[in-house]
Amino acid sequence: MIAAETRELAGFARQLSARRPVAAPVRYAEEGELQGRRWLLAANGPGPRLAAAAVQAFSKPDRIVSVGYCGALDPALSPSDVVICHCVLEAESGRRFATADEFGALCLSGDRVIQSASEKQMLGQTTGASIVEMEAAGVAAQAAAIGVAFHCIKVVTDTAYEDMGVDFNAARDADGRFRLGQIAWSAMRRPHQGIPELLKLNERARAATARLGGYLGQHAF
Repeated sequence: MIAAETRELAGFARQLSARRPVAAPVRYAEEGELQGRRWLLAANGPGPRLAAAAVQAFSKPDRIVSVGYCGALDPALSPSDVVICHCVLEAESGRRFATADEFGALCLSGDRVIQSASEKQMLGQTTGASIVEMEAAGVAAQAAAIGVAFHCIKVVTDTAYEDMGVDFNAARDADGRFRLGQIAWSAMRRPHQGIPELLKLNERARAATARLGGYLGQHAF
């Protein structure tokens, strides 16, 4: 399982037995067992390049799952909704990657945070995608290159109707990772809006982690 941040994997990781860290050139990696399967979990930061590097850091598995948080493009989706995708659309190239799940939603995957409600709604209408996120296309390309089954399972943290006042894109470093200090500074510049927004997103992330972990634990392929 590949995610951007460690906390996106935490709900599933808590269900594993025989957990142990794994030495690898990524920000986080550990393995464990669930229902007779060995799982390797890795997080390496946001965006397709870092996600692809996480896949490349390990030997060939029997399947790869892109998991984590996403934004809703479909107005019917709410925070903590789990979304299984049948296809990933790479925003920059238009390339499509089918998943091993026959039915589900279309995931739009690009290398930036979509921050305005107007852009989310435009993207939903023009692409037909239900959700948007940043890592799945990078993971999907690697899965296709090595010929293994690919899944994309995401959980919603922000709705199609919400704007973000904190500029997450400006807070990324040269490698593409989020700089927490810069995010905090962006929030402090407009504290009446920025601080409540970060607190809300943190609480939603906490709930989303639990919901996604519960789903993955019950459907561990």
